[in-house]
Amino acid sequence: MADILRLFAVSAFHQDYDLDSPTADDAVEQFVGRASAETMNSLIRRVEALLESSLDDEQFDELWINRLHANYDPRDDGMTYREWFAHVRDLLTQATAD
Repeated sequence: MADILRLFAVSAFHQDYDLDSPTADDAVEQFVGRASAETMNSLIRRVEALLESSLDDEQFDELWINRLHANYDPRDDGMTYREWFAHVRDLLTQATAD
């Protein structure tokens, strides 16, 4: 599961992502602008699998920050990981529909 998620984490939410993107949504949008349709569909499936999992917020944190090396914590913006990944899925789904 970590393959496409790792690509998303390290390319959209790299160490200096906030210098390139004023918000997390902007970082997602920039990733979308560079991703192929195949990459987008794969990422949507992976995010949906995460949302269907029984991971709690600490397990999401372990995965996203420690294993995938993302530099964004949605709790800093008042969202749980589950809420944020649902939001990301919606952004990705909307982008593929456009």
